[in-house]
Amino acid sequence: MKLYFELDAEGRFKRTLWTIPFVVLFLAVIWFLPLWTYKKIIITVVLLVVLLAQLAINYKKMKEE
Repeated sequence: MKLYFELDAEGRFKRTLWTIPFVVLFLAVIWFLPLWTYKKIIITVVLLVVLLAQLAINYKKMKEE
């Protein structure tokens, strides 16, 4: 098993796709914790923006190769 930085663009894209269920599970757990709603919204938005940006960047690099 290679580390993330050792993968080619296609491998990074596939690894990012595999993280989606874990992010969804993590967000589901966060929403059931007794945190303030604005903290839940901030965590959700940040995670989704980072995940979507990572998907877009890796997809673009994969198509260039």
